Amino acid sequence: MRKLLPALSAGLLLAGCATELTSEDLAAEYYNLGNAFLELERYDVAVGYYQRSLGLADDAEARYNLALALQRASRFDESLDELELLLAGDPSNALVLELQAMAFHLSGQEQAAIEAYARIEELHPDNQVAPYNRALLLWAGGDTAQAADLLEHLLELQPDDQDILFNLALLSSQVGESDAAAALWARYLEEDPTDAAALLELAQVQSRRGQFAEALDTFAAAEAAMVEEDPRGPLAQFERAAILLTEVEDPRAGLSALRAALLGGFRDRERISQLLAEPDLLEREAVAAELEEYNLAPAAGGPGDDVREGEEGQLGVSDGS
Repeated sequence: MRKLLPALSAGLLLAGCATELTSEDLAAEYYNLGNAFLELERYDVAVGYYQRSLGLADDAEARYNLALALQRASRFDESLDELELLLAGDPSNALVLELQAMAFHLSGQEQAAIEAYARIEELHPDNQVAPYNRALLLWAGGDTAQAADLLEHLLELQPDDQDILFNLALLSSQVGESDAAAALWARYLEEDPTDAAALLELAQVQSRRGQFAEALDTFAAAEAAMVEEDPRGPLAQFERAAILLTEVEDPRAGLSALRAALLGGFRDRERISQLLAEPDLLEREAVAAELEEYNLAPAAGGPGDDVREGEEGQLGVSDGS
């Protein structure tokens, strides 16, 4: 596949027209202009030049770039049509199949994308992009077991790949495999000890495992690693407050952390209700008073009344791009 060429000026193209150009020469000029506009992210313009090029000379590279430009312009059906033409002539081309799978995904055809990635794996057993992306799609669709199997296999093949390690650790956290998750997060943090997202996840896992002293330290490390106004900061502060007010029994520090979380914008009513339902909650009246200042105190019927889904920082999953 050709690399994108530097943008050709219109003057150069017009100057070329002063001499006789073959249709192949003109097709190449249009192809280069398409590449230039693709690089400039002017995708609809790039599409037009690629179509002009193909109107003069059929070329697999130009058609591939046309499909790519159509995809980036969110014209997925047209992109898929062009990819079908390419696959008719070269049905096992991995680059074309990967672009097709991505077009299926971006257009909401998730099962078709999963099947397309599986086909790539069958045709190209050494391809590691396809199983990685298929794992993420299976995970998003709720098939966490198969997704975990794929990620574990990929990690065996690429033990130093931090994206695979992060996602496998996150998946283990989400399905409640706390021991495995703790080990994976610790391994990840050996290479990237200031990753705030990983620190926050590890702290939550440690809290679920009853390692409250360790969790407090890790929450503090997560906060220290976060940039100013990071939306996950209030979550870390609230979880620290919960440990201090229910497990470690340091109400002064706990109330301070709770105050910081609320000031920072923490509004997850469901998580707040869970804290208030803790039988060993310290300084219950003081906690309620802090919540009342932000109109977050529960209704009179109890903490389970009128609970609504609140905002909470969520971690993203790598797309491998």
